[in-house]
Amino acid sequence: MEAEWLASLDVGASPAAVTFAIDIADEPELVGICMLRSIDWISRRADLGVFIGAGARRGIGIGDGALRLLLDYAASALGLRKICLQVRVDNLPAISLYARNGFEQEGLLREHFYCRGIRHDILVMARFLE
Repeated sequence: MEAEWLASLDVGASPAAVTFAIDIADEPELVGICMLRSIDWISRRADLGVFIGAGARRGIGIGDGALRLLLDYAASALGLRKICLQVRVDNLPAISLYARNGFEQEGLLREHFYCRGIRHDILVMARFLE
């Protein structure tokens, strides 16, 4: 499922997106990626995505660190005001990560995402930057 999500992303050069690799010094493989996409420069808003690949790397704070750096970059370097995201309602670790970092629920998209024969509800979350 993660491979399908990564393949669907437009991570090429674009004035409406920035993508960063997440890595650990002295390790040959990337840990994940984080990005801001669909950047709306007039409304000063963007959609956020964070992906930590290997299961052994999840749950040890890498996502927290990457998310904090990305939010700081969005505010200070890009001047964005609002960051939005969508996450499956059954992805409790990700929802917890986002809530710990100031994201609040803005809505629910029922049966919005179809994957492997199952329709999933999607939680819409957002946070305002200072």
